[in-house]
Amino acid sequence: MSLMARLEKRWDARRTGLEPISCEVSTTVAASRERVWTFLVHPRSAQLLDPTVVKAFRVPGTPMAGVGEQHCTVLRQGDILAAHLTELVAIDAPRSIAFRSLTVPGGFLSSYGLEEVHGGCLLTYRVEGQVAAGSGAAAERAARSNATEALTMLRAVVESGAILPPPD
Repeated sequence: MSLMARLEKRWDARRTGLEPISCEVSTTVAASRERVWTFLVHPRSAQLLDPTVVKAFRVPGTPMAGVGEQHCTVLRQGDILAAHLTELVAIDAPRSIAFRSLTVPGGFLSSYGLEEVHGGCLLTYRVEGQVAAGSGAAAERAARSNATEALTMLRAVVESGAILPPPD
């Protein structure tokens, strides 16, 4: 990154109180791209990937399998239940999909890319958003760690042959 780009980034962070973060992680899953895709777009897959998820479902009344579809994930954080909403904002089945967070501040956007490779599917996850100025480095490390853990779990579940029931 050039000196001017770094200075511009710092100036924006001071002006807005926010700074951008992004991370990208990839893994190869020993399964077809279609199998990975089917698992990835299923709202209830979150229950197999995160032990804090109590329930996950497609929000009734939103489009099904298209832009505008929303997913609600209910998480247990200690003794508290919290709902998290995401909305599908881009889809190119079975190659890529992107969701934006409706409940987490910072305009977070997460996307998945799926590419057929010898022996399976290369799955790439990318997340980007805004965090409080000064917390970007720590937030990026946490995002990378969480993303790596999620992809590792997703790979293990898909490769195990797990089958999800039809979406709600």
